[in-house]
Amino acid sequence: VIERAKRILEVLESHDISVEARRTAPRIRRPSRPLKADALQLTLFSPKPNPIIEELKKLDLDNMTPIQALNKLYELKLKAEKEGWRK
Repeated sequence: VIERAKRILEVLESHDISVEARRTAPRIRRPSRPLKADALQLTLFSPKPNPIIEELKKLDLDNMTPIQALNKLYELKLKAEKEGWRK
């Protein structure tokens, strides 16, 4: 919404927006390019929590040894690949 408002503002600022000019001003059309993923409308309900992210949140990193951290990271990577996450 904000991106669209900025584009409209740029067009209006670059043109004369008097009453006479409004009648002849070009119509602003929606962009034909696809929207970015972060520009899409948010869902009304919260999404299903991701078990891998939930597991990451529960980790006590301050009390893990480097090898424990690497092993856990490898385990989570395998789970993510099994669920179809991109590499």
